[in-house]
Amino acid sequence: MGKRKPTAIAYRSNGLTVGPSGRGWKPLRALVYTFAFEFEIEQDEKGWLVGTVPSLPGCYTQARTEEELIERLGEAVELALEESTDPLTRELFALKRR
Repeated sequence: MGKRKPTAIAYRSNGLTVGPSGRGWKPLRALVYTFAFEFEIEQDEKGWLVGTVPSLPGCYTQARTEEELIERLGEAVELALEESTDPLTRELFALKRR
């Protein structure tokens, strides 16, 4: 399996949300930013797939199947963002748990 070259992708779009207004709610315009984390996948000498996220230093994981690797990479990205010591990163990528 070859190495895939990563690129950082950020998308900006306009959106609508609602906010409190008096006794009700009113529509508000909002800018929505979406960031896609690209990753690299390589296969080691024992057959394991190893995935890294170059834009997040130290963010990597491994698995036997590509499906499992992608799921684990998602978890690794969430953990890396939660544990970031950079205040801007923490604020920009704050994960909203429901």
